[in-house]
Amino acid sequence: VSKISIIACGSSYNAGMVAKYWFESYAKIPVEIDFASEFRARNVIYDKKGVYIFISQSGETLDTLSALKEAKKQNVTTIGLINNLNSSIANLSDYLIPIEAGVETSVAATKSFIAQLMKLLNLVLMASKQKNIITQSSYLGMLSNFNSEIAKLGDILSVNRKIIEISKAITQAKNVIFIGRNHMYPICLEGALKLKELSYLPVFAIAAGELKHGSIALVDEYSLIIGLTPKNNVYNKTLSSIEEVKARGAKIVLLTDSKDNIDVEYLFNMPKCSDILAPLFYTVPLQLFAYQTALGLGRNVDRPRNLAKSVTVE
Repeated sequence: VSKISIIACGSSYNAGMVAKYWFESYAKIPVEIDFASEFRARNVIYDKKGVYIFISQSGETLDTLSALKEAKKQNVTTIGLINNLNSSIANLSDYLIPIEAGVETSVAATKSFIAQLMKLLNLVLMASKQKNIITQSSYLGMLSNFNSEIAKLGDILSVNRKIIEISKAITQAKNVIFIGRNHMYPICLEGALKLKELSYLPVFAIAAGELKHGSIALVDEYSLIIGLTPKNNVYNKTLSSIEEVKARGAKIVLLTDSKDNIDVEYLFNMPKCSDILAPLFYTVPLQLFAYQTALGLGRNVDRPRNLAKSVTVE
């Protein structure tokens, strides 16, 4: 495979962006990612040796389905990452990866997003194994370690008081900005999307290094910044961005597994995990922030206004 192209919309796009970081870091395969609507709008130069992955929970997302139909005309290899196995995208794709999330009744993608990440992670590791970057025994060992690590996710659910406290701060802010670097940036996008969908508040997600290129003009003493800061190779750079917004008077919510003494208004202690699993771990509290914020505002968390579970219109 010379290249992977990922095509998706909404939360599925955000999952695909995490996969881009994973594929390039762990399987050494270059990845392009497109919104399905934009993929359709431009003159795509197809790579006959490439693989095109179409991600959709419902399997009926119109833009993604239409993009898949265009790709099929070019005789390139297509993969559908789908929850609904009886869907149009599932039936049209050359290969099918079921995400096996079960029925998701609420409009906002939550468990399906986590399931997409899990399936994409396994695909990355299998590609890495196929390229002899990791051995079969290493692959099995990583899966075993992941299973034990994921058990720690329950620790996040036990701090509901802190989640409610942060959710109240979100409702009081003039604007909310998620910041992160590397594979935390797509999780910022997903956290912002969930919060917008459920609460209807003005929310942004910005790659931390891009703050100084204009977006920091949004920040003042009425802003709330949610920083995703696992202790990894970009930890100090992300903390530097946190200091920049603190200097403008913003209140800070910091999610981190670091034990460093960091002076912020709201510190959310994350369980330690492998860096490759950090996107999964940091997604969970962001989903809970959105849920509790929406409840506090009296929103319908299962049926947000103007939204549909399966987007089948232009």
